[in-house]
Amino acid sequence: MLSKYSNIYDIYNVLEKINNYSKVMSQKKDNVSIMIEVYKYLKENLLLFYSDGRINDYYSRVIALIMTCEAKLPKTFITESNPVFDYYKEDHINMNEKDNIILEKIVLLTRKELLKHHSTLNPNEAIKKMCFTNDCCKSSNIVKRICDDNDIKNYVIKIDPGFSDKDKLCNGNGFHYFNIIKLNKKYYLIDCTYRQFFKTKGNFLEKIGLLNMQMCLPGTFILMNEERMKVANKLLKDGWIELDEKILKTYLDSFAISYRNGLYYEKTNDYSYETNYTPEDYINFLKEKDNQINHEGREVLGYQKRL
Repeated sequence: MLSKYSNIYDIYNVLEKINNYSKVMSQKKDNVSIMIEVYKYLKENLLLFYSDGRINDYYSRVIALIMTCEAKLPKTFITESNPVFDYYKEDHINMNEKDNIILEKIVLLTRKELLKHHSTLNPNEAIKKMCFTNDCCKSSNIVKRICDDNDIKNYVIKIDPGFSDKDKLCNGNGFHYFNIIKLNKKYYLIDCTYRQFFKTKGNFLEKIGLLNMQMCLPGTFILMNEERMKVANKLLKDGWIELDEKILKTYLDSFAISYRNGLYYEKTNDYSYETNYTPEDYINFLKEKDNQINHEGREVLGYQKRL
């Protein structure tokens, strides 16, 4: 039952308005500014889709229309991120080589195999357009296999929304896999699908506060200052980075911030886009000894369920 503030007529007006936005987006190449308008317009009218303390059934139509609009966004990235890649470069791993050479070959072999699942035409050009969305598990397993074959100590690491698998903050979605490997007493982080978090399509701060939708991706948050940006650019370009406590925090901070919904900012009034988590905190999160929910609360993380 709709609240007294809502009625069918107003709801259909909103649906029609968003549908009209979608039609306009079909006719224009630069749709980013229009997409921002769509998000802002929906926020102004969210009350129509919230009844008796819950999201009403009409909102599923809104989500479908928003997804239609987002599908028309340019397939670009929010930062220059062309990976270092030469399909024809020698890739045999020799454990007597320097760490950086071994790492380059692990990434090269992984990117080659990932490309096989997407495109066989001119791989050196194809990879410039690839973001490898939803390939993180596959990629991590490829890295693991390469490392196992060469007796390299390695770990496949999973990040869940809120660093909690059991809470399903994003309805079981939103997780990510990466690898940590050890070479000559040093640790390295490998993430060959990191580019998926820098797609224009998913990086709108304006999405924060919308109900039951994916929030802004980690890419936006790690690019917010120069120090973070260096970490992002290194990973995007090379697919690996030497791992220390500072790098671990920088990498995982962007995920932690991306899990916060609009209620977090309403509750805390903290728009610093920072966290107080230490590297030790994140190690406990990854080991499932603790999680972000214990520190911030379930309601302010993951898909937002109320206004």
